[in-house]
Amino acid sequence: MFFLPQPKSMLNTTNPSPQTSEESPLGPRLSNLLNNKSTGGYRGLVSLVGSGISEFKGSVGIQFYYGLGMAVQKGTPFLILPLLIYFYGDHTYASYVLFYTTVQIFGVFCSLAIPSSTVVFWYRRENKQEFLVTYFLLLSGAFLVGAAVCIAPMYFVYKTSVKTAQPVEMALLGVAFVGLYTFNQYFVSLYRATYSSKKFFVAQIIGAIALLAVAIPFHPLPLLSRLIWAFLVSLLVQDLYLLYGVGPLLKRATWHDFDLSLARSVLAFSLPLVIYNSITLLIYWIDKFMVSMFFDPDSFSKFVVTFQFAFAQAMISQLFALYNFPRICELVAEDNYASLRMVIRTYNLLMLVLGIAYSAAILIAHAYFHVFHISVSGFIILSLAFLLSNLSTTYLNVLYAHTRTRKIVVMQAVACLFMLTALIAGCLWHQIAFCYASHVVAGACVLFLFGNSVKRISGATLTPSLLIAAGVRGAPGIDQ
Repeated sequence: MFFLPQPKSMLNTTNPSPQTSEESPLGPRLSNLLNNKSTGGYRGLVSLVGSGISEFKGSVGIQFYYGLGMAVQKGTPFLILPLLIYFYGDHTYASYVLFYTTVQIFGVFCSLAIPSSTVVFWYRRENKQEFLVTYFLLLSGAFLVGAAVCIAPMYFVYKTSVKTAQPVEMALLGVAFVGLYTFNQYFVSLYRATYSSKKFFVAQIIGAIALLAVAIPFHPLPLLSRLIWAFLVSLLVQDLYLLYGVGPLLKRATWHDFDLSLARSVLAFSLPLVIYNSITLLIYWIDKFMVSMFFDPDSFSKFVVTFQFAFAQAMISQLFALYNFPRICELVAEDNYASLRMVIRTYNLLMLVLGIAYSAAILIAHAYFHVFHISVSGFIILSLAFLLSNLSTTYLNVLYAHTRTRKIVVMQAVACLFMLTALIAGCLWHQIAFCYASHVVAGACVLFLFGNSVKRISGATLTPSLLIAAGVRGAPGIDQ
């Protein structure tokens, strides 16, 4: 059953915020502590670390189920990959990957990125019935219009790329997939906003069971449509389970609960994210395309494999964001910037430590067992890139919470331009190290730009030493 958690029982059981709202940022405090060897300085450092530990401990129970849910969600398709290839063949599976990639691209346009705003506006609206009805109608309308516009381009894409299937069937399945995927994102965001991590975990278990039941046939059957139907059914049962949990909040809802002002605010927030998501997809596609064009097949394959191993580090920020993004939005809505300061410090430190640990583990395993077909220097460069990118997500979430999506788009576009410059230089000069380093350029740009924007919004002093663990203080005004 879907329920709203009580503020203290479902959130942190301990107070994660500093004792006073006038506490100085982390950088100056650490500087004072390093220059002050007295007992008072030592106690201050212990208190600072203790506050961060308390913030994290208060959310361990919630994040535990998020972690299990993500393990099921990401791990199931990977674990059954050998079975899928055995029953369907590698070509059919590759065609499904192409189908799914295409669905993701068209999904950005059909959803208008509306699910991305769910958590932000949940904490800004007292009337949850108006919220749910408005979002349901917005998503439904966006999907119907988007599907009508995108079904023809989708048809031509599948007609030219998936030769073994009927393009009309693929286009219809693609539209259905987009619809289910869009509402799945919305429902998951609702559960994140209410910290219902157990329900998220159960939904992933149900989806995994449905996927296994439909995807695994009794004998080899290389039908692409069946494989697509398996993932469609998995999404459908998840959506039905999550919708059932929302039911109690919709018992007395009517069409008259639609709030036009909320709809306008949501669209103003979400529409720029269509461009942002498109730029992000471009960043993660253009490098592989250009490397395949300018370098030999061996260099290309090693680049892709190295990228995949380094990109796994991004799972760290994705896992933490399941909890800390709703937490950040909640604290911003409450003007609780003392607690927000501690959240930023805690999760940036965690991502820094875990990111370095993951990279070190891969390098040690590669050195002793030689099991990965990767470029060591390329992996180190990309690991730095994704570490910077992970750290920037904390500031990105703060900007989301302040509805600064237009600024986010501009800053991401700037980072993309710098990244493309380095990538093109590497291709023209035939220096693949530049191609790896192009992602460091992008990561450094977004970290600096997002961090600096948070500084201007909040009035915090973001010196270079604070880019890793920034303090946010003051109650910023929100410019609509």
